[in-house]
Amino acid sequence: MYRLFRNLRVVIIGAGLLCLMSPLGASSVHLVYIGTTPKDPLDEGQGIYRVWLDGDTGKLTEPVLVAQAKTRPAFLAMSPNGKNLYATVVLDKPVKGMKAGVSAYAIDAETGGLDLLNTQSTAGNVGAHLVVDNTGSSLFYANYASASVVCFPLGDDGSIGKLKSFVSLPGGTGVNPQRQKTSCPHSVMLSSDNRFLFVPSLGLDATVRVRFDDSASTIELDDLAAHRSAPGAGPRHAKFSNDGRIFYVLNELNNTVDVLAYESSDGSLSPLQTISTLPDGFVGSSTSAEIRVHPNGKFVYTSNRGHDSIAVFSRNSDSGRLSLVEIVASGGQRPRNFALSADGAWLLCANQDSNNLIVFAVDQETGRLEQSSDEVNLNSPLCVLFAH
Repeated sequence: MYRLFRNLRVVIIGAGLLCLMSPLGASSVHLVYIGTTPKDPLDEGQGIYRVWLDGDTGKLTEPVLVAQAKTRPAFLAMSPNGKNLYATVVLDKPVKGMKAGVSAYAIDAETGGLDLLNTQSTAGNVGAHLVVDNTGSSLFYANYASASVVCFPLGDDGSIGKLKSFVSLPGGTGVNPQRQKTSCPHSVMLSSDNRFLFVPSLGLDATVRVRFDDSASTIELDDLAAHRSAPGAGPRHAKFSNDGRIFYVLNELNNTVDVLAYESSDGSLSPLQTISTLPDGFVGSSTSAEIRVHPNGKFVYTSNRGHDSIAVFSRNSDSGRLSLVEIVASGGQRPRNFALSADGAWLLCANQDSNNLIVFAVDQETGRLEQSSDEVNLNSPLCVLFAH
């Protein structure tokens, strides 16, 4: 495999998009970053890893550590131009008692290597998720444990400026006393028009709407309950459809997806459907983790931790409603995160507790998954990010 890669030439397409081609132009390779979060902070080899996925065979190279860090860089995001990568981290030295931070890296366009630019405190504890706005000028971050969403301006080189704006959320519903004592904002998702930030709040059983001013890199609370999930549902992650008309909210605690219509004029969300991510008759403990929309817009995928599976749904292009296609084993334990290649041909799943990455071939006509025989091992993989 490595001999093959040495014979490949690198072609850089656009701003930061990496694609490896064979001399005959027949073989494409995807660059993928993996965020990790080992349970023991003293474990060796912590940081962000790089792997290459062969677009013809589904083979993975062995992971290479490209950002050594004891700060547990877990969830990752990329700038729209593909030049910078951002990671949720745990600060070496807490700032005013707060341990959550965010780091910025410059991506080496030739090697996929990462160079640390800077790290900022998020004025919170336990960062869960982050995203860059559509212009690449601002970064949003969800402080899970300290119940806040924050906004940072970004420099021309991708470095993170001082914290600019801050939204605090109230206490949780308490329906689930172990998980919902506080609001627990679990992720952040920006509307395609760059006006609204939607925050699934596990503790509030609601999706919070935050208004974003991109000219000033500031945010303000707009609606604490733009959408209410069922009591005890625990909203976790969410995605817009490719056309921006439908918003899909994955509920962690009751293992469902809420399908919502999005009205861009005022940012409102209207419920259309709720569908389970688990098979009928399942008895046991399981929580939903990640949700993705296929690049062709025809399918939606979610992961189940406990049932250890990936649910595949077909998507009605007109209504946005979902129908279950299949539920397949994730190839490991606790599939916390997965991602799809830009061409939609491959799905790469990170099984956190079994310490492995599993490759699935995607049937782009049916959405069905077929597990590849190829897998690699990695200590506590948490986030999968395909470079664009």
